[in-house]
Amino acid sequence: MINWNKWLEEKRLVNQEIKRTLQPAIEVPPYQMTKRALTAPAYPTHASKRGIHWSASCYPVHANYEYHLDRMVEAGIGWVKYLSDGNGRPGAGDSGLQFGINVLSRGMVPIVRYYMDAGHKWTDANDYATEQNVAHGILMIETINEPDLNYEWADGKLPQDWAERSFTNWIEHAQRIIAHGGVPLSPSLASGFMQARGEGAGQLMLNPFKLVKAAGVERFVCGIHNYPLNHPIDYPYDDVNQKGTSLTQAEYERVGGSYAWDSQSIEQINAWRESDKNPGDGIYDDDSCFNAVEIFIDMLNAAGLPDVPIFTTEGGPCLTDRHDRRYPRVTPVVQEDMVADELQAMARNHRYMGYAWWLWGNNSVGGTGGWMTNQWYWPGGPFSDSNGFIPEFQYLKDHKVSDDGNDDDGDDDGNDGEDDNNDGGDDYVEPETDNQAINYGVVVDHPDVEEGKPYWKCILVKHYPPCENQGKHHVYMDAIDEDGNRVNGQTLLVNDIPVVIDKP
Repeated sequence: MINWNKWLEEKRLVNQEIKRTLQPAIEVPPYQMTKRALTAPAYPTHASKRGIHWSASCYPVHANYEYHLDRMVEAGIGWVKYLSDGNGRPGAGDSGLQFGINVLSRGMVPIVRYYMDAGHKWTDANDYATEQNVAHGILMIETINEPDLNYEWADGKLPQDWAERSFTNWIEHAQRIIAHGGVPLSPSLASGFMQARGEGAGQLMLNPFKLVKAAGVERFVCGIHNYPLNHPIDYPYDDVNQKGTSLTQAEYERVGGSYAWDSQSIEQINAWRESDKNPGDGIYDDDSCFNAVEIFIDMLNAAGLPDVPIFTTEGGPCLTDRHDRRYPRVTPVVQEDMVADELQAMARNHRYMGYAWWLWGNNSVGGTGGWMTNQWYWPGGPFSDSNGFIPEFQYLKDHKVSDDGNDDDGDDDGNDGEDDNNDGGDDYVEPETDNQAINYGVVVDHPDVEEGKPYWKCILVKHYPPCENQGKHHVYMDAIDEDGNRVNGQTLLVNDIPVVIDKP
């Protein structure tokens, strides 16, 4: 069971510290856009899907930051997410411009997030900042962070229409960024966004990407925050959650012994595993995990945006986290297991650009207070080496990016293009643009009937993702005659039902 109130309070306190250290914006003259980008830029690419979030400060240029950028290169990092104040002025960029330039100079891709006030209003200073960022090759720009949480809004009050309001605000941001020649990242929602998490957090009840599509914004990256917490990467489909599989003594010791389990006995853990198991649960029942990416693929496809890629701008595993009592604390061993599984999962998904792990450093690299135990650079930490780095850093150094499998012909991206089963026959059903049924394993073959015998011919296949059918998994069919009238009392044979209903 996750204590969402405690989780939210931890986030609120550190966000409060970021606001406290934010310098007031200087007054700038109104921005006049003299030219607009005529074509959308290509999405930035990198051979590595490994990413990192630099710190929680809006002022990323730390006295020794270039040393750390060099260490990132050693670990095969391809993407670096960082915060800035977003305040440019004529001829000058924001607080993160030089940082981004130095990220680029090392062959990594910078992703900048402008820190914005609760109203999420685009400013002239944002225009000046974007102009300079794009001019220097810093294209990926994020503006709205976790709008499903109350502390991201004025007076800490979450509006009922938070999803509509935040994505409507973001549409304006995206249009400005695109006009400058940049690539906007959509608002990232916090862990558990499909669940009831108490008064401080909203529950998503609509598909916000339909608003985006309707506004004509189609060239963007879908930003997500699919923190796994201390859940395994295949959660909620893993055997512990589904079956309550018992913990063994060997596994108890392997992941860290009494520290990993807060000195709780194996008997106690197994009792919780039995009482807290959730047979049959899918991602729409519990999205506090890595596989929340499935929901975003569903929503994008349902909105008619099958080509929009996905990037995790914040995510774990975070060292020392333990939110679910059935699983161990994230120790170095657990972290290595989870990161390896994440890399393999992304390698199978062509749509997944990369994953920025939280957090390279915070107070250790000049950032604001908080999240000390989540730092990869943690001088004096109980797991750190003599250079101040946790074991995960060395793990990535020891494992080549080429071993991550990113060149494999993955098939889990929900958008693999032409299906191998399409033989061009009359009975093959091309998916509609707003459902992409073919991406969920739905094909229609020629019927195996004697020549001249009547048969039912499928004329439409439509996929309703769980975000539109309340998470239910059903197959609905209508039989109609030659004139389009419904025919009742008919029996239709559908093969391979699991292929249909087991997909997200």
